Amino acid sequence: TDGWMATGRVFTPAEGQTYQWYFQGQPLEDSGLNYPWLFGAQANGLYIDHPTAAMSGTYTLVATAQCGQTSSTSFTMLVNSCPAQVPVSPSPAGGSFLYQNSPDARAFVPHTPVLNCFPLTIEAWVNTTFTGVTPGIVSKYVSSSRRGYSLFMVNGHIGAFYFVDENNYIYNTAGGLDGGFIADGQWHHVAVVFEQSGGTIYVDGAARQTLAWTGTPGPINATTDLSIGSYPFYAGTPSLPGALDEVRLWNAARTPQQLLASAASVDATTPGLIASYRFDSIQNGYVPNTAGPIGPAYLMSGSRL
Repeated sequence: TDGWMATGRVFTPAEGQTYQWYFQGQPLEDSGLNYPWLFGAQANGLYIDHPTAAMSGTYTLVATAQCGQTSSTSFTMLVNSCPAQVPVSPSPAGGSFLYQNSPDARAFVPHTPVLNCFPLTIEAWVNTTFTGVTPGIVSKYVSSSRRGYSLFMVNGHIGAFYFVDENNYIYNTAGGLDGGFIADGQWHHVAVVFEQSGGTIYVDGAARQTLAWTGTPGPINATTDLSIGSYPFYAGTPSLPGALDEVRLWNAARTPQQLLASAASVDATTPGLIASYRFDSIQNGYVPNTAGPIGPAYLMSGSRL
C-alpha cells in the first residue's frame, strides 16, 4: 500500500466459528510483529492500522466451524517503503501566541469571498487541556447551518468538517473527521485538507483520518466571518480555553510532506498561502495577516497575546 497511512480489513462471513490469523505461516501473536497494537483483533476480522514495511507478507485466516470443518483464505500485502516520517517541531516558531481565558474570547476575520476557496488547507498550533464541547480552532460556520467549514475540538479530540450544503459535504454520523486526543497540555500542530477526493485531518504531521465526499465536491458559499479560537453561536463552550498560534489558510491541498516541512514556520510568499496569523504583535486591536490578500484578525474580549 502506497503512502503514509493505509488500512485494510478482512472479514469472515459466518458466525459461531473460531478463527486464527497467521503471518508467513506463523500464528500472528508469535510472528514478532507488534501485536495487537498494530492489529486490532475483532470478533470476525482483523484491522490493520498504519502498515510498515515489516508487515509485508502473506496473511492467512483459518476459520473452524462448530462442526470442526475448517476453511482458510489468504492475501498478500506489500507495504512500499517510504521515507521515514520526520516529526514536527514540538512547538511553533518563537514569539507570542493567542491565549484565551473567557467564554467570549476569540479573534475574527471579516468575511471575504477568498475565504470560501476550494481546495482548502487549514493549519494551527494548539495547546489546551480542555475536554468539554465544542470549542473552535478555525471556523467559518454558523452552528447547524450546514454551510461552511470548521476545525474544532470535542471531548479533547481535534475534529473537522466541510459543508457545501445539506446534500454535499465531508461529514459522517460521528461528527466528521476525528484526529484523536490532543488535550494533554502540550503543543500540537493540527491541519485539515479539504480537496476533490475528500478531507484528511493531520496531527503532528501524521494523517489520522480521511473521509470521502457525500455528494459533489465544491466551494462553500457562506458569508459568515472567519472565527479563530471559537465555534460561534454554539450553546456549549464555543471559545477554546488554551493557546493558539501560527494559524494559516491555503487555497491549495497541501501534501503531507509540505505540512511537515512548514509546520513551525513558513515563508509568507509561498504560493497558495492566503492567510498567516502569527500572533506575535497587536496593532490597534488586531493581528496582521503576514501573507496573502485577506485582512487582519480582530481580537475580542478575553483574547490576548
